[in-house]
Formats: sequence, structure tokens, C-alpha cells
Amino acid sequence: MDADLGRRAPVCAAIAVLLLSGCDCGARNPCDDVDCSGFGRCAALPYDLGAYCVCQPGFHPTGGGLECTTNDTSDPCEGVTCGGHGDCEVSPEGLPFCVCVPGWQADESGLWCLPDGTPGDGGSLDDGDALPDASGDGDADADGDAHDVPRPDIPPAVCGDGVRNLGEGCDDGNAINDDECRNDCSLPSCGDGVVSDVEECDDGPANSDTEPDACRTRCVHPVCGDGVVDTGERCDDGNRAGGDSCPASCFPDDAPPAEPIGEPVAADDGFNTGGAPVVDWNGDGWGVAWGSRGPLYFRALDADARPVGPLVTAPVEGGSAALAWGENSFAFASASWSHHEVSAGTLEALGALRSGPTWMPGVGENPGIAWSGALAGWILAYDRETDGGETLTQIVAARIDERSRVVEGPVRIGGGLNPVPVGLRSRVAIVWSGVGGIRYRGFVWPYVASGTETLALPSRVVRSGAVDAEAYDDFVLVAGMDGDSVLIGVVDALAGTTAGGPFALGGTGIEDRRPDLEAAPGRGFLGLCYETGPGPAGGSDDEDGIGFRVLRPDGTPVGAEVLVAARLRNAGGCGVGWSGTEFVVVYWSCGGDAEWNTIYAQRVRPLL
Repeated sequence: MDADLGRRAPVCAAIAVLLLSGCDCGARNPCDDVDCSGFGRCAALPYDLGAYCVCQPGFHPTGGGLECTTNDTSDPCEGVTCGGHGDCEVSPEGLPFCVCVPGWQADESGLWCLPDGTPGDGGSLDDGDALPDASGDGDADADGDAHDVPRPDIPPAVCGDGVRNLGEGCDDGNAINDDECRNDCSLPSCGDGVVSDVEECDDGPANSDTEPDACRTRCVHPVCGDGVVDTGERCDDGNRAGGDSCPASCFPDDAPPAEPIGEPVAADDGFNTGGAPVVDWNGDGWGVAWGSRGPLYFRALDADARPVGPLVTAPVEGGSAALAWGENSFAFASASWSHHEVSAGTLEALGALRSGPTWMPGVGENPGIAWSGALAGWILAYDRETDGGETLTQIVAARIDERSRVVEGPVRIGGGLNPVPVGLRSRVAIVWSGVGGIRYRGFVWPYVASGTETLALPSRVVRSGAVDAEAYDDFVLVAGMDGDSVLIGVVDALAGTTAGGPFALGGTGIEDRRPDLEAAPGRGFLGLCYETGPGPAGGSDDEDGIGFRVLRPDGTPVGAEVLVAARLRNAGGCGVGWSGTEFVVVYWSCGGDAEWNTIYAQRVRPLL
């Protein structure tokens, strides 16, 4: 028998049966009524050889190839028959694929075996393949000429379609490269050059465990104790133990880690009657705010801490003041000393009122405000009267937008005084003076119940506000003054547990002034300012001053104390900010060697 006729015989027999039954074979489409379960596309094979389903990624053909069933994640090859002409195997990425027997090849989905030489696949049809030459002219049907019969147009699977395909470690269907799946559909890994949520840094091939200041090969920042002398270290013997060849801070204990630059500059023209100043950097210069027994004052400073523009008064009664720069404006908060009303608003960089003021409900004091990039807004916290109205003991927080409108809250955080909000990369934290010392609660806004209240720093802190907090990566440092020392504690913000301290820095006997912390992101340290003096309250003689310390993110001090100002009479507290290259410390003096009732700004350069 002719070999070609022999190959055609089964087909002809099938056609004869259909003709006898009254079927119009020429008019029938083998894909009629084949919907591939809604998860694929039916492809008709030429020459009435039938049809099969090209299933979309994540599904495989079943039911004789005419249905699509989802892949089993626990056993990816479960149900994958390869059309009976191959075996299913699992790729290193956990995806199924068919290894077809000789004479058969996998289709574009990789999960069904078709006869080798199917039109459009580039195989010859005249060398014993399973399918005939359609024209009978001896010309191969897949050589690219006019006699070819193309295969159905099946869109190939691509990275970014939201389904993990063969060769992909993941596919989340978006173009965000620093999430749980890279844009090339690979899984995040240390060394890929993209900083993921669990990494502190990632410089790709530049990661090194031997180069100074390099991101380490575990994708963590260089730290004291890793055996490499980085910027800010004078030695590093590979441990954090003291008493050996290198101090625990990697910096000599008696060496100053910073130095004042030039002379202090008066920022207020003498318009101050007792409010502690606060300061923040706006990208080009500084903003300084302070309360008084009159209005809230604001002054813009240039990068060298010199006043620019006029002294500005906000349309609120001063007192306790807070200030924070957001994306393009300052937010301020104030609590009047006479009426105990908390208000908030926003200012342009030079102090022009942008929005507000907005008054918070209830009677309150001691406001704190912080920008949260995760929320694209500010978090305002303050303490207010309980329902009984006897004392100010309830810590509440609200989220406000760029127009100083209350978006959510106020919500109750806990019981105590002097709250300080902190904006973290993925959550919000509130630190306040409470039972037993300084307390901490971190949560995903506004689900306060999702965070656990933690005693961050056991200490005795007084009512007048001797509490501050600052974030460094996913840790929060807290500071308090108890009349004997400046105390430092560290909280792991993700775990909600203490991670270091308490560390007693000494340096002051004052208990009624607030210290201030400011991080230097990427530099591996923070700045701390505080009032020095015999105490317990800010004195009436000339013995007060402003001290400054540099701290590691674990709360340990670096080097010796730096005295920013001395011989101040009853210094009214201080604030510290970071520009990216240097600190600015602002403070108020009631006299002594300084002018009466004056706000000063002092630049401080780190030597690390």
C-alpha cells in the first residue's frame, strides 16, 4: 500500500462514517461548542484531525484536551497528561511542563504534545511525519511558502501578565520593582540591587563585607562591630565589647564626635516669652517655631541658619509648639497655656499661612506632630482631659491632610502625658510619659488595637514634657530626663519590643525640659540635644547650658558630650534638626551670657 495512502486511511474511514450519518464534514468546525472551560482558547488542527485547548498560564488541558483545569500547586503535574504522548515534569520554579516522546512536540503552553510537523511549527511533513502534505505536491507545509497552513495565533505568556509561568519565580502583574516580585518576574534576593522591605540596603555587585561604608552582603548597613572601619569610626575590632583595643562605640570615649560651626545666630528679634523652640529642614533651609504667652511664632532660616524673610505669627495662641515638614509645607501644632486648646495648620516654607488653623475637639495640651510618608499626611498627637475633666491624662491621635483637615480620628492611644508621634516606613508609633516611665505603641493606622503597648524606658519623668522619640529605619529611640540623667531606650518597631537600653548619659540634673532627637538617615547616627544644669528645674542663675550627643541607632553614645551653649539663665529647652550634612540646634535663653528672651540657632558639624 502506498505509504501516504496508509497514513490517510484512518482519517478517510472516520470521514466515511460521518458522511453515512448525514454529517456535512466540510462545514463542521471542530472548535464548535468547545469553550476550554473559560480558561483557554480552542485551536483547530488541520485536515479534520480534531481540536485541543491552548490553556492560559496556570491551567492545563484535561478531558481529552478540550477542557482547562487549574494547576495543583501542591503537585503541579497532577492531571497533566501531555495528550498521552509525553511525561510531565516540574521546573525548578515549581511549574509543570511536558517532555514529549519522539515525533511529538509541546505546544506553546508547554502542557500538551502535538505531532511533530504540525503546520506552522517549522517541521517537515514529507519525511514520515504523522501529518500529510496538504497539496500533494511534495512541498513541506511549514517551509514558509504559500502552501503553508498556519497554526492558530496563540498569544505567548509574558512576564507581567499576573500568572507565574514557566521560567518565572513570580508574577504579580504590576510594574513596581521594589515589592515582593521584581519586574523581570524574579523573586527578591539580597544582591539584586533593589532594596526590599526586609533589607536595609542593596547595592548589587557593590555589596561588600570588606569595603568601608559599603552595603554588606547580608544587605544591612555597615555598623560598629563588623570589623571594617567605616566613616564615623576611629577603629573596629569586630565586636561591641568595651575594655579591649577598641571602645564599644568604635570611637574614643573622650573624643568629641561633633563641633559647633561659627557663632549662634539670633532668630527671633527678641519676641519670645518662654516657649521651647522646634526646628525642621525643608530641603533648602530651616523652619523654626516656638510658643509664647501671645501667638505662635515662626522664622525661616537659610541653609546656614541665618534668618530669611520676616518673623511670622500664626493666627493661634502660642504655648507648647510642634513643627514638621511634609512634602511641600510645614505643619504646626500649638496648645495655648491659658485655654488648653490644641490647634493645627500648615505654612509655606517662608511662613505664609497655607491652611488652618483647625481646632481639635476637647481640652488638650502638649501636642506633637510628625510626617508619615506611608500615610501621605501628618499625625497629630496630644493629651486631653478625660470625661471626668479632672486631669489631662488621655493620649489621642488624629491624621490630618495637607490642608490641615482631620481625615481620621482622634483615636485614643493610651493614658498619660506628653505624646510624641513618629512616622515609620510601614506604620505609626506614639511615645508618651505614662505609668512606670515612657510608653510606646506602634500600629498600622488607624488600627490602634493592632499594636501592643510597651514600656520603652522605665524612668521617672515629670509632667512638664521631658520626652522625645525618633525613628531610625525600623527602630524607635526614646529619650527622657529624670533629674539625674538623660535616659535612652530603643524599641524594635516591627516586633513592638524593647531592643536596647536604658542607657544613662548623665550630663544634667534637670527634669522639666524636653530633650530632642533627630536621625541622620544613612549616616549611622542620631543627634540629641538637652538642657544641662543642676536642676531639678531650669535654674534661675547662670548655670544652665545646652548639651549635644551623637548616638548610634542602638542607643549607645559616640564620644564625649559637646557643649553647644553655656552660662544660660533658665534655658527653655532645645530642638535639633538634620539637613543631610549637619545639625542645627535651636534653644531659648532667659539671660546669662545670652540676650534676654532670645531664640538662637547653632550649626553643629558631625566629625564622624
